[in-house]
Amino acid sequence: MAQTKDNHISIANIFAVIGIVLLHVCIFLGYYYSGDNLGISILKASVWALAFVLLIWLIIKAKTADTDLTKWRIIEGVLVFVYIVVAVFSCPKVSRFVNIYTAADSLKVAATEDITLINDCINTFKQNERHDLTVTVTGLEVAKQGRASEALQAFVEENNFELTDVSISNFNEKWDDRIESIIDSTETCYAETWATALDECNNQIQGWSILKIPEAMNSMKTLSTQISAKLTEISATLPFPVIEQDESLVSDIIEQHEGKDYNISTTFTEKIENISSFSIIGIVLTIVLHLLVLFNYLIVPRTKKVRPKFDASYRDEGMTL
Repeated sequence: MAQTKDNHISIANIFAVIGIVLLHVCIFLGYYYSGDNLGISILKASVWALAFVLLIWLIIKAKTADTDLTKWRIIEGVLVFVYIVVAVFSCPKVSRFVNIYTAADSLKVAATEDITLINDCINTFKQNERHDLTVTVTGLEVAKQGRASEALQAFVEENNFELTDVSISNFNEKWDDRIESIIDSTETCYAETWATALDECNNQIQGWSILKIPEAMNSMKTLSTQISAKLTEISATLPFPVIEQDESLVSDIIEQHEGKDYNISTTFTEKIENISSFSIIGIVLTIVLHLLVLFNYLIVPRTKKVRPKFDASYRDEGMTL
């Protein structure tokens, strides 16, 4: 029988370790999916896990105490109550992870729509700015057949070209390439970098790797903001004025290029941030995990007899026959 008891205790310890590890993972993911970085999430989850380990150790100690049983029963009851309260406060993080994980299909759709929206915005930028470039080039081609105003001549000199067929063609080709590659005034090329980043986000989300989802969420949020700001910034600096020729064949700049706003409204990150921290599945999972942790406590025999206390002053002199 002693062997059987030892086996039971050993299995209970295994269950407790499994429960603590799974709780630690679920709480960690709950924090990680709530916006905390990896290190902070691990630290917070570890504090929870250590609190549960300490409480269960104290509860078992109180249950198996063999002196002053009444006092230890009260302490045990208080500790169990504290454990339950702490467990309740840990439930929202577990539920949040569960809710996000079970909403994978709808979140994948939202992410796909956002990536499409971002790519559409980039394509809209290229179409709009190419149109404005065409208007400018058309005006320059007309201007070369007549005379250029001082303002137009200053524009030509500032952009290092001449009013000739070859020079205008080079101007057109140069800016068309810059629009295609999305190159800003610092000569930084963004098109390929953004395409790679968006593909990586898409792969992470569609693969639904647990540890990669928060990374993809942050990347999507950063990318949408960065792309929107950069496209708007570049648009405001493009040299594509409207040029027209008057009746005396003098071409002049009649309207400067107006930068456009390229706002991007994505939903993937917002949907994750707005997901509830309550779910029946999350509550059930939390209860199951805590039962695993408490299994050792539940099967440990309760002390029912008080260990006798011997008075140190008492001395048994024995019996004389």
